[in-house]
Amino acid sequence: MIKAVIFDWSGVLCDDLEAVYSADMAVFEAFGLQKLSIEEYKQVIELPWTEFYRKRGITDFKGIEQVFVKAFSGNKPVGPMPGAVETLQQLDRKGIRMAVLSAKSRQFLQQECRQFGFDRFIGALESRNDKRETVDDLVERLGAERESVLFVGDMVHDVETARHAGIKSVAVLSGYTPREKVLAAKPDYMIEKI
Repeated sequence: MIKAVIFDWSGVLCDDLEAVYSADMAVFEAFGLQKLSIEEYKQVIELPWTEFYRKRGITDFKGIEQVFVKAFSGNKPVGPMPGAVETLQQLDRKGIRMAVLSAKSRQFLQQECRQFGFDRFIGALESRNDKRETVDDLVERLGAERESVLFVGDMVHDVETARHAGIKSVAVLSGYTPREKVLAAKPDYMIEKI
């Protein structure tokens, strides 16, 4: 029986692909890289984001963060994914504990969670470049046995994070990563949308 769910944020609960893509392309421009189309971007985006940039020859991570934050702050507002509110409400009614583990900046994560009204459902918000570094602590804080915890994400890193923690993974096939790449990571469960 499921007692707790850990959600990824971007592409799962938050519809921010275009805003994140635009901010990442501002970073590409600032560091002299050729911009990608959004479809090309979805083929190569990966976490931890430091690896994504390292593979492109950029290791000035503070510089990346500065450009990204400025560009992201200037983007249009983002909103919840269709179905996210209803999903959180349903889980809350069933007494399921919920948390978010995201690579998104804590500043934006907290702001968006409050803005969407999700803070009334989410017991813990964690922001980490490499989610594997903190998932075990988050599972412990949820106070549930590992076999009763799900990690819901849309990227290969999310499936790997769940596996690292010994919890079940649920792959959302409508997020950042093309479905064939997420399915190749062999998640425990798959859903089309949140």
